[in-house]
Amino acid sequence: MLKLDKNLVDSYDRLVPIRIDEDGFWRNYFYEIELCLKAKNQFSRVGDKLTDSEREELSKQVDESLEPSVAIRSQV
Repeated sequence: MLKLDKNLVDSYDRLVPIRIDEDGFWRNYFYEIELCLKAKNQFSRVGDKLTDSEREELSKQVDESLEPSVAIRSQV
């Protein structure tokens, strides 16, 4: 995962082991991923009732607000 996301590397380097151990970091990271997937699933159910432009705008907002590495950084 660290090879794929520079923001994740930055968060990892800043937090481990100063504020959280490695196991705790990954546990939090994958928990945030799970929350993102659940939110996306709920969004897709609501999205069926929206117009195309409403769906596109809401999708953009959800994508920006559910970025996992941002969620980890906000816990510091």
